[in-house]
Formats: sequence, C-alpha cells, structure tokens
Amino acid sequence: MDKYWVGAEYMVSGDGHRIVLESLKNYMIKLEDIQSLRAGAGGMFEGLVRQEAAKRIPQVNVVLDRVQSFLIGSTTAQSLIDDIPIINSALDSYRSDLIQTRSDTNDAHTKSMIDSIDGAKQAINKFE
Repeated sequence: MDKYWVGAEYMVSGDGHRIVLESLKNYMIKLEDIQSLRAGAGGMFEGLVRQEAAKRIPQVNVVLDRVQSFLIGSTTAQSLIDDIPIINSALDSYRSDLIQTRSDTNDAHTKSMIDSIDGAKQAINKFE
C-alpha cells in the first residue's frame, strides 16, 4: 500500500505554500550568488562549489515550476515526492540565512519565520 504524503496538504493549506516558495526562491538566489563569485573569492574549493551551484540551479528551477503547477492544480502531489530533498535543502538554507542575517533571532518576526520553516520541514517529510 502506498503512503500518503502529508506535505501536499501542508502546501495547500494556510501559509504552507508561501514558506516553501520563499525558501525555493531564496535558495535560487543564493546558488546564483555562489555561481557568480569573482575568481579567487571562494577559497580552495571555489571551482567545486561553483560547479555544484551550476548543477543545482536548473534542478531548483524545475522544483519551483512543479510546486507552482501543483498549487494551481495542473499536476499532482505525487510529482513532487522526488523533489522533497531539494525542498528540504531550500528550507535549511532559508533558515540558516535568517539566523545569519538577523542579529536578534529572538525578535517576534524572525522567531515566527524560523518556526514556520521548522513546521514546513516537519510537514514536507511526513507520510501516513
């Protein structure tokens, strides 16, 4: 018997879609920034990091398109299951960026965003 992916319900209810889309867009920007680093700015592993970013950008674009298609009803939740690792990476990256860019992670907005990301991560990985 196939398991049901609870993450699909999360994305269509409440703000679930917003946090997933924001995370994917933030991840895309971060990867593009890494790919466009000037020569010598990335240290010893610069070439490898830039190469990995270049490979990941098209994958994130595809996932972003699939999530948007799912949200408007033109594809099924099943089509997103293989994309869970990329969605998780985007959520982790967004959470990390929020913590790094905010000096006070105890302010209400930042705490709320981090809690939303943590909730998204739990929901995205849940099957019943």
